[in-house]
Amino acid sequence: MKIQLISLVLCFVVVTGCKRQSEPTAPANPDNPTEAAVEKVQGNSSDTKQEAVNESSPAKVIPVPTKLGDAAGPLNDLEWIKGNPVKFEAGKVYVVEFWATWCPPCLTSIPHLTEVQKNYKDKNVTIVGISNEDTAKVKKFVKDMGDKMDYTVAIDTNRTASKYYMDAFGARGIPTAFIVDQKGKVAWQGHPMSGLEQALDQILEGSFNINKFNQTKENEKRKAQEQALELEKIRKNIRDYFAAVNDGGLNDHARELGDKLIEINNSQALNSVSWQILTKVEEDQRDNELALQLAGKAVDLTESKNAAILDTYALALFRAGKIDQAIQVQTKAVELSKDNEAMHKELKATLEKYLAEKAPAIPAGL
Repeated sequence: MKIQLISLVLCFVVVTGCKRQSEPTAPANPDNPTEAAVEKVQGNSSDTKQEAVNESSPAKVIPVPTKLGDAAGPLNDLEWIKGNPVKFEAGKVYVVEFWATWCPPCLTSIPHLTEVQKNYKDKNVTIVGISNEDTAKVKKFVKDMGDKMDYTVAIDTNRTASKYYMDAFGARGIPTAFIVDQKGKVAWQGHPMSGLEQALDQILEGSFNINKFNQTKENEKRKAQEQALELEKIRKNIRDYFAAVNDGGLNDHARELGDKLIEINNSQALNSVSWQILTKVEEDQRDNELALQLAGKAVDLTESKNAAILDTYALALFRAGKIDQAIQVQTKAVELSKDNEAMHKELKATLEKYLAEKAPAIPAGL
């Protein structure tokens, strides 16, 4: 017996972005890209001697920042497409945002940034959108956008700005925004549509705490790492279970692995595994009780508010011979799916099958 596994795709992102199409050249020291970048800036090569010069003090070399609170790198060596060239001035605040014409989330954030620029223009806030794409392509895009993209735009032809911001802070997805505060320090980093205005307000009123924000970012990073590890553990347990059933059937080893699946606390994973057991495993090897437990836990985690999960649970009840309960659960699933015409039709057809199974046979001739 062979079981065809279904790919489980579990996403934990609140706000999505795009991976940059052109990755930076690998630094000399792959374990410490910031250190390698600093060495390059401090070297004497002709291709780097100008990129770290502070506009207000030509003789002063600004190192690549390594953390929030460090001095921001200057916006040198850029091709300015819209608005005047920007040089950081004390007492003013700047939003430096990295984007691309091909990135859907970037296109969504553009009108938002235009609104932010409008609302904060009188508060000495300047927004700069930076792309590293072809000049002609960006110029046409900006022209076509018109007033919908009403803030300063530049092209990072030589990736000078990218080195000081995206590379220095390990940012690989766009759009990504950085706030440079009144003292010329990088105070904030994040998605331009997630917390930007709140950070601006706090920075302008002097209440923004960089250390606290840094700690928050570290906590988020640690949580994301923990989630990734947990996700991989879930996937391994699922693979191991179906491999065991595939190789030896529903034996003690498979049941032991099935007990691990019950420990999963992700509703989508629970629902997917339950559905796979119910629909892809041959009947003589199918663990209906496990499928019922998994689907039931998924229902509890979603507070009986997810039509697709209720549909799986109803099928598990039906396979367990609990037809009345299956009808009750499927009826709720049908009610919750009214806004999705295709799903509503499918779940309703399933409900009719359950009702037909329950209905007593009508004697011939009546």
